[in-house]
Amino acid sequence: MSPARNQCKAGSVFQEVEHMALHDTRGGKRNTVFNPYLNEYVTKRTKKHRYLQTVLATSPNKYDNEWIGDDVEKAPKNNLRLWFQNCNGMIKGGDIREFQFDVANMADGGINYFSFSETCVNHSKFGLSSKISDAFKQVIPSGGFSLHNTPDYPRISNYQPGGVAAGFDDVLRMRFLKEGRDEMGRWIWQEFGQNDRILRIYTVYRVNDGSDFASGVNTAWSQQKRALLKNKNTSNPRKNMMEMLVRELKEVTERGVNVVVGGDFNESLSSPEKMSEMMESIGLCNVFQNRNNTTDLPRTHARGSKAIDHIWVTPYIRDNIVSAGMAPFGYMYESDHRGMFIDLNESMLFQPEDIKIVYHDFRRLKSTAPNRIKKYMRILTSEWKIHKVDIEYMKMLELCAESTTTEEIRTVANLLDKNITKIMIRAENKCSALASHHLEAWSPELMATLKNKRY
Repeated sequence: MSPARNQCKAGSVFQEVEHMALHDTRGGKRNTVFNPYLNEYVTKRTKKHRYLQTVLATSPNKYDNEWIGDDVEKAPKNNLRLWFQNCNGMIKGGDIREFQFDVANMADGGINYFSFSETCVNHSKFGLSSKISDAFKQVIPSGGFSLHNTPDYPRISNYQPGGVAAGFDDVLRMRFLKEGRDEMGRWIWQEFGQNDRILRIYTVYRVNDGSDFASGVNTAWSQQKRALLKNKNTSNPRKNMMEMLVRELKEVTERGVNVVVGGDFNESLSSPEKMSEMMESIGLCNVFQNRNNTTDLPRTHARGSKAIDHIWVTPYIRDNIVSAGMAPFGYMYESDHRGMFIDLNESMLFQPEDIKIVYHDFRRLKSTAPNRIKKYMRILTSEWKIHKVDIEYMKMLELCAESTTTEEIRTVANLLDKNITKIMIRAENKCSALASHHLEAWSPELMATLKNKRY
């Protein structure tokens, strides 16, 4: 297992300060914690589940508070966990820190891939996307994050109906290849793997049905309708979305790429719109229909009666799913939609003998405390000599000069990289004021010193 897997766990990001607690005027309890990235105390409100009243008002289902399928607590070893959820607004009230706490909570649950639909984030607002992406990377420094929505929305507001976003941690970053998006903001994807092991993960949001008369001018349906008309396309946004998605998925799967498609489709498996038949026609299967052997799945939306959130996969992915489940309402992330997860066998992307190299962003160290810098350098120098890093490096160079296979060189390089990573993490932990905390705030002067020292 990668040393970064444990190191970037978001539980180490926020230190609880138990003796301080505040109560805001809304009655929600706030836990005060110290955020070392911002170098200040911040508060996290324990939110009341606003949607529960809606659930009760629409005849609660006996399965609302139960797991459907597997429970995430039974996490298998050597797995990749993918989480999909309609978040019903990713940044509520413009509170970036609230989003950071949510991501931290999910990362502590062992999630490697975070998929959010209906983000309600204005992708056109200047600087907002980068601000959210930076907030994600403060919690998971070595991860990646992207978001998208229908273009040409007024830039004056942070809020925009619709939208999708997805992020991943260092484990998947080491196999990250590329990403892409639908030009109308209906889905995004990231691709991972190497050689013949390629996995593409889609995050999808499909609008509810609407019309020019029933839908407001700024709804996601109306935005997509205007975008289609701009291209002289008069088709229904819902119908067009499925047609374009299925066409793209067909092209991708025919090239031998395995796909996972998750999100809010706003359609049940037995719908007359025949979404299920369209997906099955290109070789995809519904995870929960397949594992539960039924199309009559419990509702995934608090105001609905059917499962409208789905995960579709290619057969190879289906055969490598270790566990899968739909979470109870309100589990881990507050939303009026259930969260869904699948655990994949890690060997899909990684060879069993692989020792994973930590992505370089993880080592972007900074500090402004002179004593801490001196202590870090002293520990690093000592560990460097004890583990004979320079000697091992010279041996690797000699190996490269010989008639050695690429596979042998890669194995030796990975071992050396793993050793260096352990040394740096050990030095960080020993000079950290917070127990087991990864220091992310280091100065450019130290970066130059470290670079020279390592070389």
